[in-house]
Amino acid sequence: MSVGSVLQGVTAQICFLLSGRLLFRSHPLLPFHTIPCNDSVACADRSTCCKTLKGDWACCPLPEAVCCEDHLHCCPHGTVCNIKASTCDDSSGNAVTPMLGHVSVFPLPKVSNSRCDKSTTCPGKSTCCKTASGGWACCPLNLQLC
Repeated sequence: MSVGSVLQGVTAQICFLLSGRLLFRSHPLLPFHTIPCNDSVACADRSTCCKTLKGDWACCPLPEAVCCEDHLHCCPHGTVCNIKASTCDDSSGNAVTPMLGHVSVFPLPKVSNSRCDKSTTCPGKSTCCKTASGGWACCPLNLQLC
């Protein structure tokens, strides 16, 4: 199988050569690599998901960050949140940097699973394919063709 892709806006046109037939499918793309916080929201790559005061999600614009106990701020990996001083301190208690505020999450596209039979599903819009042994396998793309 040969796969090529061309980005067009927020959709990738992906060409598949299967059994001598060329198929074109559009697949929505996220604007950049993402860090999923749950099934419905995510943060940008190289950031960290942190819980808010309301129990929702927010993003800390640092990789592997420490989410502060005030649920409003975060600190770089390897530091400790000093809520009283609003600083991120090293292990000796020295202030390294001011605490950072959270930024907003963005919604993930809603994708439902593909149902193969009463007890088997494939993730997202992948295709259910019967195996030679009578079981199921999942093709990762919505090709409607196995």
